[in-house]
Order: sequence, then C-alpha cells, then structure tokens
Amino acid sequence: MKLSCLSFVFLFLFCIECLVADDSLETSQLRSLSPQQLLEICEKQSISTNDFFNVNRYNKWSLNDYRRVLGNLYLVMYQKDIKIDKAFDEWAHGGKLWSRHTTPNIPAKDNQNHQLFNNLTFLENMMNDLFFNPNVPMSKENVYRNYDGVNSDGELKLPDFAQTGMPVINLMDFPDLDGSTSTKPLRIALAATMFNLTCDWKYGTYASSSMRFEDLHHFPRVMQRTHSGKDDQRRRKWAAVLMSENGFLPNNQTVNSWITLTDCQKHHYNCLVINAVSPELVHQYNPQVTIIRPSEYESKIIGYDALVAVANVGNPCQNLTIEDINAIYRRKIKNWDKLTDGQMKGNITPIWRNISSGTGILMAEMIFGKELSRPKDIDGHEETIMTMTGLIQRMRDPSVIGFSFYFYEHRIMPRPYVKTLAINGIQPSYKTIADGSYPLRAPIVAAIHKDTPANAPARLLYDFLSTPNGQQVVQAAGYVPLGQ
Repeated sequence: MKLSCLSFVFLFLFCIECLVADDSLETSQLRSLSPQQLLEICEKQSISTNDFFNVNRYNKWSLNDYRRVLGNLYLVMYQKDIKIDKAFDEWAHGGKLWSRHTTPNIPAKDNQNHQLFNNLTFLENMMNDLFFNPNVPMSKENVYRNYDGVNSDGELKLPDFAQTGMPVINLMDFPDLDGSTSTKPLRIALAATMFNLTCDWKYGTYASSSMRFEDLHHFPRVMQRTHSGKDDQRRRKWAAVLMSENGFLPNNQTVNSWITLTDCQKHHYNCLVINAVSPELVHQYNPQVTIIRPSEYESKIIGYDALVAVANVGNPCQNLTIEDINAIYRRKIKNWDKLTDGQMKGNITPIWRNISSGTGILMAEMIFGKELSRPKDIDGHEETIMTMTGLIQRMRDPSVIGFSFYFYEHRIMPRPYVKTLAINGIQPSYKTIADGSYPLRAPIVAAIHKDTPANAPARLLYDFLSTPNGQQVVQAAGYVPLGQ
C-alpha cells in the first residue's frame, strides 16, 4: 500500500514536471535553447511580452549572448529556406523610417513568418540599444565607449586648441574637408578640434526624417555646449554650422574627393582631402577619370584602417585565408560546406563593390593581385553593389560574403546581424590593426594641392595631422594613429 501511494506521488510529480517543462519552453531563457527550439518559439509568440522580459532580462545579456541567439535564429531560418531577408526588402522599399522603438508592420504571406520577422527585429533593436546606441550607455561593451579615444561621458578626447600651437582659423577661412565616407568621423573630429568644440558619438547623426533606419549612419556629433570665455558666442555659431548636414565637411567620397582637389584653385587651394584610398590607387583603377592627377597633390599617411570580410552573424564560418577568398570570388569554391565543417550547406554568394569605391579598389589591390575579378553567383550573374549601405543590408542573408572597412562596419554602420571574419587566423580589431598582425591593414591618406600656400589653413591642418596633437585627434576619432 505504501509502495503504491509512493508510486502515485512520483507519477503525480512527474506529470507536473512535464507540464512545467512544457510551459517553461514558452518563457525559458532564450540563450539556453537549441536553434530549433528558438525557431519554434519565435514562430508562435512574441518574445517581447512581460513573461519573456521577466525570464530573460535582456539588458543583462552580453554581446556574445545576442550574437549567439541572433545567429542561431538566422541560421535555422536559412536552413529551412525561410526568406526573412526578403521581408525586410519588401518593407524597406516602402521608404518608411524604422526607429529602434518600433517594429515595421509589413504584409507577410502567413502569420508564422510575420511573427518571426517581428521577433527578429525586436532582438536586433535590443542589441542596437545595448551595444550600438551611444545615447543608451547601458553596457561596457558599447562600441562607442570601449576604446581609449573617449572619456567616461562618451566625449572624444580631443586636444585642447590652446595647446596645439595652431593659429585661430576664422569660420569663413576654414578649408573644405573632403574625403571618403569612412573617414568622415576624422574630418568632424579635426574641425571640432580647430574650433575647440566638444564632440561625441551620435546614433544616426545627420539623418533626415525621411530616411529609413537601415540607412542611418553614425558619426561624431559636434555639441553646441562650448567652453566659456570671450569666444563663446562665436564658437556657438561655428558649432551650429558644423552641425548642419553639409557645413564645411563635404562628403564627395572616394573618387570625387580627389577630383575636388584637382579643381580646388577656385577655392584658393583651401581644400584638404582625407581618404581611405590613395590618389595613385584611385587613378590606377579608374584611368578613365583623367581629372585625378596624383602628381599635382602632396599626400601622406596619417593613420590606419583595414579591409574586413563581413558575413551574417549566423554563418558558422569564422576564418578564411587569402587563398580561400580568391577561390570564392573566382568561383572555385561555391559552397559553404567545407568552410564551415559541414555546419552550413548552400551556395556562397560573393558580393563585390564597384571599382570606383575604396572597398572595391582595395579588394583588387590587396587580395586579387591587382585583377578585377568580379564574382558571379551560382547562375552566372554578376553582383556588384554600388553603396556600402546596400552591401551591409545584404548581410541579412547567411549565404552572402562581402568586404567593408573595419571602421565603417564597426562604428559608422554597425548592424547586429553582421560579423567580421578572421583572415589567416587573425580577427580584425583595433589591437590587431595597430600591431600590424591583421593582414589587410590599410593606410588613411591626407592630401592637399601642391600649390597650397604655406600659410593657408588647409596646409596648416595638413601639417598638424602628423604632430602628436594631430595624432591624438586620429586616435580620438577611433582610428589607429601612426605610432601604434
């Protein structure tokens, strides 16, 4: 009798445990689930409910937690041929603004995929706020807070103007600071230093209300808060000009900024270009642009960035050799199977930037032996992306591989669904770029026209960039200075 009662108790407890276990799957720690379990939950219900919040405590997750969960979800969706990236494309072409507090409500073929889409955007928005949004400094892992160039308030550690030895440059005499998009933060930091203005990182700086979330870029923000003193009112005016969308910081990008330098005599040679690619390389790969004339410029290296391979966070591939990359882009390796030890199957989709871009030029120069090996997909179609924004967005597809600049991917347009791959076993980072161990380190080049007068503001800034204070500006903006 005692035995049967005891058996009944055990049976009862077992049934309760099964019920609890079944219920717990609905509100369990997402970090502990298998990819299949994660997909099942995200197909059925919203993971932003109070129950999930109470159990998961998303604000306590680490960067690796988010990458693992997002990666598992993207990978299992890819393996099941759920084209969630197509849903993003359908919505994005509507041209609506996607803020980090809203989830786009787009049409979906069925409720299951619609729920997946909503949960994916929820996870990405949480990750954006915790790690990529300077306005929400909730994590020490925030990419805008975790380098020596910023102070505890997130402000750039720019040198004090009075200590630089530079003469005061009036607003109307300030040179045009042109260049590539990947160097725009450095140009902003340089202008802020010259006007003795405070500068910090801003989430989506210079974005108009008509821009979509996916198009937003992150640049340092010039603050209107200025140092007290007799020049306070004048500096406030300067700050207002620099905060405008164009101001004195044109962004004509890789090719056109060198064209501007050729034609800068109409500005009395008061133009300074800071570019991710030297004028010689741009001219070499774009010979049809005859107005680029490197012999007329005076240029020098002022710091370092790097070319990086980017992929979806769910792609199990962690490392590629230079030989692997050549084989992928020459279509000698067409499948992810061997590169991921069988963890992911399917065709590789290599993406090439146009050869007038800094990325496309450096890919040809540093990887493909100066050849323009334009990749084709499995059907023989060539896929060239004209903008870095477009390339980053394509990384929602786990089959895709492309290239960007480290600084662009890491600070200007960081996206939670993108990761960088190690090259020859070395992961790109500030440290590996600084010590030269990362194999695709790329110099940042500053240039002025050779006819620029000795006392012209453009030449004064050009000379300043090589000084210890100038190198402090390079480091404060987040780039690797020459001395490292």
